[in-house]
Amino acid sequence: MDPLFSFPDYLLLFVSIFNLILCLFIFVNNPRNGVNVWFALFSFFISLWSICLLLFRNIDLSYAHFWMRASYISAIGIAVSFWYFVHFFPEKRKLYFLNSTLLLIFTTFFISFFFNPSFLSREVVEFQDGARTVVVDSFGYGLFSVFFLFFFFGAIVILAWRYKRTQGIIRHHSRLIMYSVLIAGSLGVFFNLILPSPFFQNFQYIHWGPFFTFLIVLSVAYGVARYQLMNIKALLAEVFVVILFLIQFIQVLLADNHSDLLLSVSILLAVIIVGVLFIHSVLKEVKRREEVTKLAHSLEKANLRLKELDRQKTEFLSIASHQLRTPLSIMKGYIELTQDGAYGKPTKKMLEVLDSMDESNGRLVKLIDEFLDITRIEQGRTKYVFEDNDMNKLIDGVVKELTEKSDEKRMKIEWRPEKTIKTVSMDGEKIRHVIFNYVDNAIKYSKKGVVKVSLEREDSGFTVRVKDSGIGFDKEDEVNFFQKFYRGKNARGTNVNGTGLGIYVCRKFVEKHGGHVWAKSKGIGRGSEFGFWIPQKRNEERGTRNE
Repeated sequence: MDPLFSFPDYLLLFVSIFNLILCLFIFVNNPRNGVNVWFALFSFFISLWSICLLLFRNIDLSYAHFWMRASYISAIGIAVSFWYFVHFFPEKRKLYFLNSTLLLIFTTFFISFFFNPSFLSREVVEFQDGARTVVVDSFGYGLFSVFFLFFFFGAIVILAWRYKRTQGIIRHHSRLIMYSVLIAGSLGVFFNLILPSPFFQNFQYIHWGPFFTFLIVLSVAYGVARYQLMNIKALLAEVFVVILFLIQFIQVLLADNHSDLLLSVSILLAVIIVGVLFIHSVLKEVKRREEVTKLAHSLEKANLRLKELDRQKTEFLSIASHQLRTPLSIMKGYIELTQDGAYGKPTKKMLEVLDSMDESNGRLVKLIDEFLDITRIEQGRTKYVFEDNDMNKLIDGVVKELTEKSDEKRMKIEWRPEKTIKTVSMDGEKIRHVIFNYVDNAIKYSKKGVVKVSLEREDSGFTVRVKDSGIGFDKEDEVNFFQKFYRGKNARGTNVNGTGLGIYVCRKFVEKHGGHVWAKSKGIGRGSEFGFWIPQKRNEERGTRNE
């Protein structure tokens, strides 16, 4: 069985099908983007050009003249669509020399000349060996050549001008597109414009022009994909399936007998079905990844915004706390002077009011001190002085200071020093703050019972535990207790003045010592345990550090 086409015909068929499928894929991928639209049109006109040349070479001689004229119109479409593509890649800019409306009007007017049968090409002549040539009109061919060269190579000039003013990856891919278009365009002009001109009238090699457009299509597709205007993975999947389809389609055309033809057609159908499913799965995966990428980008922006808001909040707290502490300190001084009789002997009722004022002022000062601790910690301005401290004496001092408070609630603090632990490398003031906070909270959130404080050696360090029989908490509180501004559900009704900052500061202090904190409870109303562990010896040298 003789082959249906010759090698040049198969080449034109391959180029036409490849560009047509690529055109559809690019357009469907993002039909609202100017780059995709004009590149899809560019691929479409190359495909149409290849089909017209294929038909010119193989169709009945009486129709060959029509298809050659159609190929020239397709070439005009190639030049114009490439011109527009350059003005949209990588982003839309103003058109140079001609605006879009004038260009379309001029192109339409020029194409109208083709309705004249004698314009550009007069007739098709076939030789005895089957080769065909076209008798062209010199004026029309010259006008067509000027039109094509102006817009096609004019677009390359604009691309080169833009290339000089770009940087980074845009510059790299603009250069790739520019060189590939220049090389492929020059070869196409030689085989499809110069050789078929009235000077040579050689139409023997017209199939090579479309073939060299592969350089243009692939480089432009790569450049477009790199700017994420279409996905490179989906594009490669599409190209792979198209190549398989074309190979199998050629096998169908080359089949020698009916059984081979049936087998080749069956395989072709299988390739089409599997290819469609493969492309569908790739597009689905690409879409999911794009959604994940967009979500991750949105979360990243939200996270940065939250960090900025947190930073601004910290600065506000710092400024507000400093501004508030000064008048509160002055108020405390005047209250003490009034209580001492500096402005006259106070009455019993006045003293009661002054005591309430002093108590409220003390709570405000403590709250502001917590805010200041937070701002210093988060701004890295907290100073740590690491020295050898007697841990037993430290806890002893806290217990003695809070004994009066526990006695008022008829509670007892149970504490036995651990004699085997003598000195620990730590910032005594910071660790004392942690222990004081733990014991104070245990008393505050318990109505009765005993607060047990223990110290023991554990894992090359020491552990402090404070246990109470108070309100307890559930698993949700256990997870969130040491977060900033978090307060346990039960604690909200028990102590309305709490801020949720105390044990957050405790966690930060302990972590700067290389340790960790925890909170445990068997459930609501069943007491709780707060504790921390820090190493006995730090790797860093002793001294003052800013954290």
